[in-house]
Amino acid sequence: MNTMKVLADEYQGNVRFGYVDIMRDETLKETFEIASVPQNFLFINGTVYEMEALQFGYVPLRAFIES
Repeated sequence: MNTMKVLADEYQGNVRFGYVDIMRDETLKETFEIASVPQNFLFINGTVYEMEALQFGYVPLRAFIES
């Protein structure tokens, strides 16, 4: 969460970050076929990218955004 907060400040106005608690929203869990937690998705211009939890460090996520 801290990584996303830092990146949200850094990319303010260009990238939106969000967090959904699927334990509270079963519909999202079923919609995206989530079998384990955490499950990480990036949505960019309508395209969905699934990422491993360990890829959500500052450097890998920033590199992904920049690419």
